[in-house]
Amino acid sequence: MAATSAVPVLSGRPGPARTKPLTEREWQAQVVAIARTYGWQVHHHLISYGSAAGWPDLAIAGHGRVLFVELKTDAGRLRPEQIVWLDLLTTAGCEVAVWRPTDLDTVTAALGPRQTRLATWSAP
Repeated sequence: MAATSAVPVLSGRPGPARTKPLTEREWQAQVVAIARTYGWQVHHHLISYGSAAGWPDLAIAGHGRVLFVELKTDAGRLRPEQIVWLDLLTTAGCEVAVWRPTDLDTVTAALGPRQTRLATWSAP
């Protein structure tokens, strides 16, 4: 399911509208825009100095749920510290995901009107 026209969408998929892959910053801006459009609150540490390494990029809360999301480009790799945090949060019963630009339909399903629950995350 694609995002509604009210949401700015820059697809990471190849095509005539986009000739180069999304950067992680562009991808994050898109996910945040989708979340806010559908009434979610989003937290992102602007400065992580002094914080534990590997904490997920976004905490997204609303509609009785909290999601912890690590964002990566389509070629990006998880660092070991990120895997540790994602495993800890999953074990604690949190909804956890790693989203890439090719996951746009999954993002829209999770944050949009259907609010599909995230599949259980497991380390690669």
